[in-house]
Amino acid sequence: MFLLALSGSACGASLEVDNVQITNINTDIAYDAYLVGWYGTGVLNILAGGNASLTTITTSVIGANEDSEGTVNVLGGTWRLYDSGNNARPLNVGQSGTGTLNIKQKGHVDGGYLRIGSSTGGVGTVNVEGEDSVLTTELFEIGSYGTGSLNITDKGYVTSSIVAIVGYQANSNGKVVVEKGGEWLIKNNDSSIEFQIGNQGTGEATIREGGLITAENTIIGGNATGIGTLNVQDQDSVITVRRLYNGYFGNGKVNISNNGLINNKEYSFVGV
Repeated sequence: MFLLALSGSACGASLEVDNVQITNINTDIAYDAYLVGWYGTGVLNILAGGNASLTTITTSVIGANEDSEGTVNVLGGTWRLYDSGNNARPLNVGQSGTGTLNIKQKGHVDGGYLRIGSSTGGVGTVNVEGEDSVLTTELFEIGSYGTGSLNITDKGYVTSSIVAIVGYQANSNGKVVVEKGGEWLIKNNDSSIEFQIGNQGTGEATIREGGLITAENTIIGGNATGIGTLNVQDQDSVITVRRLYNGYFGNGKVNISNNGLINNKEYSFVGV
């Protein structure tokens, strides 16, 4: 690979990182979109002191096309996926290729609409690792049409304020692991916000080793083709929900082991 270091203020146009390229950002900079791994392999590093943002209403992509491979590492820097009018813009991680987003070393990603494994054949992974490493989302799909994984570990922190879906469309596959003090908050001022595990595809969420999830309406196996599994595996691993629907129109399973805890504020339905 060859290395490109970017410096300066807003650039405009799109930043394409491809063809075995590594690009580092360590200053304030803005583009119309970020395209990492378009047809080939690309790595984008947003380092401490880096503040990458958007100028317009375009979708950013990590691992865009078949056989492409893209990686974005947010290592102490900030990646803000809102345009200049503060409108949330989409980020696809693993669109038709393979995409990875790593948020570590107190990195921050402020995202609007984040889709992992956004198209059929796409494989995406998001890792949020370490205290003060933060991912904020509004709409969050893990396994939209393809395969998606979300790992929140070592006190990493994730929020979702509109909806969070693990295994969205038919034939999709989504997996979430929250562990080692990691936390996922799926909540806003509207108590109707949904956390769906296996909407029309296959979804699995595992909480272990002191992981925490807080959600409102939690639906496991939402539709006829949906297969959802929730695992709460050990002491100090907790999911707090307002309402729990297990097997809504699809197949749902809840596994609680080794003193794991489901804190249900209102009520639960099984086989609705």
